[in-house]
Amino acid sequence: MLTQLNQIETLQVQLQPDGQFLRIENELPVFFLLLDTNKVAEMNWVVSPFGEDCLQFFMEEGGMLILTPNDYVFDVQQDGFVQVENLPPICSVRELLMGYEDYRETPMPSLNYDENLGLFHLHLYIFRSAMAHGIDVPMYAELLNIGKENGIWMQGN
Repeated sequence: MLTQLNQIETLQVQLQPDGQFLRIENELPVFFLLLDTNKVAEMNWVVSPFGEDCLQFFMEEGGMLILTPNDYVFDVQQDGFVQVENLPPICSVRELLMGYEDYRETPMPSLNYDENLGLFHLHLYIFRSAMAHGIDVPMYAELLNIGKENGIWMQGN
């Protein structure tokens, strides 16, 4: 696995002291991936829409992750009572960032509480899916605080 990861020039890969996890960084500032190598069921080379060689991982417990030279792409799962109809099946960290910047500016764009609740959960499920794949999402606590401030999120974590 290390050999394949090192073939993507922009990746910085460090084997953690436990020998089970790899800390992986790419060109995205602030974000990193902590990959549990014991949970990888299959790994394949794929080509991005931009012609870049990327590594695709299928995880033993389900789920998919793609490492590109400048992004992380992951499948998105809903894990709560609130179901979001327009939740994308996959998302990249770059898309997460673009969507969150807009959300941060206008977290309550509608007078309809259900629409605002759905928009919050759309971001929550994307963030949680990224984190479930080992991607550090530094603005997660900020998202929860926005939800609390607007009466959308009442839970402690």
